Amino acid sequence: MLGILSFVMVLAAAVLTVDSVFLVAFAGFMLMAVSTFVLMEMRRSSHTATIPAREATDPLTYRRMAFFLAGASPVLVL
Repeated sequence: MLGILSFVMVLAAAVLTVDSVFLVAFAGFMLMAVSTFVLMEMRRSSHTATIPAREATDPLTYRRMAFFLAGASPVLVL
């Protein structure tokens, strides 16, 4: 609910503001919001899973996941 409220408030400010800096800040906000919601869903799914996943042994796994999340977030925003 708090995420929806923050999005509506930023959207209302967008209607009242005509500035290119705000457009860039709004795009950054949207990217952060999408990333946050994806990570929150991943965390919720891992807590409710009936079979827990094993910890990754490859240290590049987390880096690869971060790159995929960074690439998928702009696509999801568009």
